[in-house]
Amino acid sequence: MVKAKNQQGDGFRLSFLDVLCCGLGAAILLLLIVKHEEPFVSEDSLLMMAEPELERLDQQIEQERVGVAQLEQTLIRLRSNVKNLTLIEAETSEKRSNLEQELRDLTIELASEVAKIEELEALTRRLMDTQEIEPIESNSNGGLRFGAISGLQFGEEDKVAILLDR
Repeated sequence: MVKAKNQQGDGFRLSFLDVLCCGLGAAILLLLIVKHEEPFVSEDSLLMMAEPELERLDQQIEQERVGVAQLEQTLIRLRSNVKNLTLIEAETSEKRSNLEQELRDLTIELASEVAKIEELEALTRRLMDTQEIEPIESNSNGGLRFGAISGLQFGEEDKVAILLDR
């Protein structure tokens, strides 16, 4: 009797497997119904959507061109400045070289003049040291002779200096 009681029921039973199969079938049906292609957008609508971006890019390109032109002008000006500075540097270097040569020449000339002065000073000292003054002879009337020629002997050598009195 127990068996008969279990078999009686509502008469509608769904198993888990039945539910799974129905769900899978529904998903497959949806995939078949839905279009897999991208939606078609007309060329005109694409151009209308891209127009603001194109205008922005055109403005940016124009700004970049202006910037490039300014940079080119700056580059030309800087190259001109470099050229001028190179010329000035060359002239300055040449002038410096000339002035250094002139300084060397003047230094040599100064050394020569200093040597001449020292030689003359040495001769003057030697003359003062070795000068022997001869007594002045008097004439017959007891006075000094004027207009006479006198000679000075320098050292032991046979050199004589003649001094004339006016």
